[in-house]
Amino acid sequence: PERGKRESRRAAKNQKYNQSKNVNETESQAIIDLLPCYVAYLNELVKIYRQFLTNNYEKCIHSTYSYPNEKVSTNITAPFLKLQAISNYHLQKYSASLNYLEEYSKTFPYKIDTFDYHSSILWHLNKPKDLAFIARKAKEICPTSPFTWISIGNLMSLQGHKNYAIECLKRSTELLIPPGTFPDLAMEIPINGSRFVGE
Repeated sequence: PERGKRESRRAAKNQKYNQSKNVNETESQAIIDLLPCYVAYLNELVKIYRQFLTNNYEKCIHSTYSYPNEKVSTNITAPFLKLQAISNYHLQKYSASLNYLEEYSKTFPYKIDTFDYHSSILWHLNKPKDLAFIARKAKEICPTSPFTWISIGNLMSLQGHKNYAIECLKRSTELLIPPGTFPDLAMEIPINGSRFVGE
């Protein structure tokens, strides 16, 4: 009887091992099957970034229409949403840009790396309630982020508090560029921002 129990335990252990091995082999095969998708994705992303960096926003938008690919995970396709949003922003297609930014925010609710564009679009579209929500959300998520202070600055500007808006832009610059480094650039950003706020 004792020998039978040992053999039974050994058989159960072997069965569990084989099942685990089959699962691992299946997962490995799934990754291998997806490799062509990822290679195509990277090639496409490089091409689109080149278009974006040369300010060819129309081509950039056209190239991103075929993405994201449903076979590739949402995290991997996030750059396409951002490129669509920013390209549309530079072409002053604010409503289209806002749609992509809202989709990006829904997918990544705790990321605020697009809030500079998001808040600027709401400024252009004159949406103070939505802009106040964005600024508050950014402050709750990361009060020390430059994107937070850009959002607050845009809100203050839209509400007519120009001096405070300029202070917020200066604060965002300090967070982007540590004091003492790149002094010319550190001065240029708030000066340009103050001109924009003044308009």
